[in-house]
Amino acid sequence: MYNLAHVARAMGDSAGALTRYGACAVLAGVISQRDVHVGALAGAGLCELDLQRDARAAAQLDRARCCLDEGDQRWFQGRELFEALRIRLAAWQDDATPLALLLNALERAEQHDQYAALWLGAECVPCLHVDDPSASATRERLARQARSLGYVPLVTLLSAV
Repeated sequence: MYNLAHVARAMGDSAGALTRYGACAVLAGVISQRDVHVGALAGAGLCELDLQRDARAAAQLDRARCCLDEGDQRWFQGRELFEALRIRLAAWQDDATPLALLLNALERAEQHDQYAALWLGAECVPCLHVDDPSASATRERLARQARSLGYVPLVTLLSAV
């Protein structure tokens, strides 16, 4: 169900993905699968942003944060969704930190999961100020990495910015 939520969102069905992520979050909470719980809550938050509901997205981020220990920087499958939601909400709220948040998350992700790092970049780079040279350099670096690893869908997303 978790993977189906990812696929639904990737196919542009944010409402369907939101339903699936919600069900995953409930089930993961019941069976104490914290990593999936955090990822599903964050995925739901990303869907809320896709649907232009930033207050609901922020509430999902708060719920996901409550599942993590304060200062928990551990990387796990699904952490990229949590980081993407934090970064996109910061950009949505015109916060000055989205690029710094992205660079920090990329540094951690790249140590553990190259695909997750590239997905995170593809998800977040479009919400950064395009005239920022650091954002452009980051996008270009990620596009080169995605191209060299053969991640064609991510190359397409990173090149579309």
